[in-house]
Amino acid sequence: MTYTFSAVTRERLTKAILCHARACHPEECCGLIIRTPVGHQYLPCINASADPCQHFLIAPEDYLSASAAGTIIALVHSHPDGPPELSPADKAAMTHSACSWWLVCEGQIYCFGAEDENEHSLP
Repeated sequence: MTYTFSAVTRERLTKAILCHARACHPEECCGLIIRTPVGHQYLPCINASADPCQHFLIAPEDYLSASAAGTIIALVHSHPDGPPELSPADKAAMTHSACSWWLVCEGQIYCFGAEDENEHSLP
């Protein structure tokens, strides 16, 4: 699903996501974009994966907190040294989620819709 953000919101989300990805490097970052009555927010999450340099697993308590705070519209994670494309495991998991997946790679954010596998940069 594609969302349209104001320039201010897009810039704020982009800065927060890229800052989080840099802070987590060389591990994969992960987080959630939520829609709340006061706007869209990026919530950084703990990567609870046993191998955080190769995989991500959003901590259950982070997911529950995000769900309580608003509607989850996108899942964000990074491929610190990988290509800007979803892995086969990412694609499989995305088909079971009801949100878009945003991938941070090489300082850019790539968006993949839950309804298709088409990629586009953050609008």
